[in-house]
Amino acid sequence: MFGWRKIIKMSENMMRTYCGNLGLDASVIKDGLNLYREMKASHSQQDLSSSMEYVICLHLAAQKNGHNLDLTKAMKVSGSKSKPKYQNAYRNAQKLLKIKSTLNLKEICLKVGMNDPGIIEETRQAFNLYKNSISKKFGQEKIKELDFTKPVYLCAAVHAIGKFRKLKIDADILSSLAMEAKKDIFKYRDEMFALLTEASKAKKNGGREALKSLQEEDVPSMENEDDNRKRKCEEENDLDEAESYKIWKNGILNRAVAAGFSQYKKFIV
Repeated sequence: MFGWRKIIKMSENMMRTYCGNLGLDASVIKDGLNLYREMKASHSQQDLSSSMEYVICLHLAAQKNGHNLDLTKAMKVSGSKSKPKYQNAYRNAQKLLKIKSTLNLKEICLKVGMNDPGIIEETRQAFNLYKNSISKKFGQEKIKELDFTKPVYLCAAVHAIGKFRKLKIDADILSSLAMEAKKDIFKYRDEMFALLTEASKAKKNGGREALKSLQEEDVPSMENEDDNRKRKCEEENDLDEAESYKIWKNGILNRAVAAGFSQYKKFIV
């Protein structure tokens, strides 16, 4: 009995030491210790050093409590020889302990300096656009298989919007948050960026085509509303040709704006 108490006390002391080395708030120690005990009780054959186990449990506890831990520092304190090795051990521990990431899109955006609510909403739309694209191509089963709750997809959406809007986004921060290699984030980012570019072109073309359609729809009826208005203005006010053309053009633009194409409002004079 005494032996177990001694071991538990040692674990607490070690956890406190590693917490200080990582620069984390002492409030995460309790959760870190619980995760460590759970990991040990599972008898998992992960072949991790004790320092790696302590650091990963503290890292998971920090994420759970909304604290950010620098990945480079975590690697150094844990004694990990490479970033991929540490990230892989972290993900395996997540699976073993059945921990799901609590990171949300807004939080990720704020951590990389994307504070504009409009940009955050665009990022959400980019993420949903990608999900819908996958669903249409492969069906709902693929959505479940991919598990879009993983931070790598949210981080990829943030980076895709950054690239699309020409914003400077630190990929190292995203890699630390997602616990994935940058190349994996870039893979999904490029797929999302392609969809954003395609959607943007379609929207622009759709706007032009819609206005063209609206104008063509009105051209045959120029004998009616627009030409009548133009002739009436010329007759009643003796306007010159340029002025009457302006009135006619404004009529077209006003109806386009009324139909929902607000981008043409700036051309009304």
